[in-house]
Amino acid sequence: DLPDGADPAQYIPYYYGDSGEKIYVSFSAAVDGKLLYLDPGKTCSFEKRSVTFTDIATHWGREDVEFAASRSIVDGVGGGLFDPNGTMTRAMFVTVLWRIAGCPAVSGGSAFTDVPAGQWYTSAVAWASVNGIVDGYGGGRFGPSDPITREQLCAVILRFVQWSGLSLKAVKAAVTFADAAKIDTWAASAVSQCQTAGLVDGKNGNVFDPLGYATRAEACAILHRMIVSLLGANA
Repeated sequence: DLPDGADPAQYIPYYYGDSGEKIYVSFSAAVDGKLLYLDPGKTCSFEKRSVTFTDIATHWGREDVEFAASRSIVDGVGGGLFDPNGTMTRAMFVTVLWRIAGCPAVSGGSAFTDVPAGQWYTSAVAWASVNGIVDGYGGGRFGPSDPITREQLCAVILRFVQWSGLSLKAVKAAVTFADAAKIDTWAASAVSQCQTAGLVDGKNGNVFDPLGYATRAEACAILHRMIVSLLGANA
């Protein structure tokens, strides 16, 4: 239990792995004044933990980045920096979802020809591919270093939600974006569900910009909202 009067937003559940390492439960958040988390099947303790970076001190996404970093969902780029305005790649985004899922073990490597064995993202891509969370471009390519587009991000999130057995709760009215015709048909439903769940918004001029890229801070904000939404809707 948390200490009396403790702010649940400052605490993160953790447990010890088979090798004695401390593992933070990434799928956790304070919702309506309570600390909720997806049960990792382990006995959990709770720790007050905050991780920050020097280059997010005045950034709009500071709270979202700190939320993700404190749960070991995202890492910095070295030197105490996070690079909040840097591009989120496909490999990065799949890896953060894998971490939120608890880093499930996978047997074998990825089937993609451009995802070699032994890379920091290899296990994450293999897990996401086997579970239908990501697709490649065809021809055996995944494009790990490619920036993830906004419509790809929504599609991957929705597949992750479906894999988890949880569901998003609609909290906003559906919006017809001015550039809706530019959203690929395979991503349209995912964009709509992420929008009504409050995970993503349009840009100025009521455009969604489906082929635009998500920054590292924007990805943290969307993941923060996703975790809160899923825990709240499925509590």
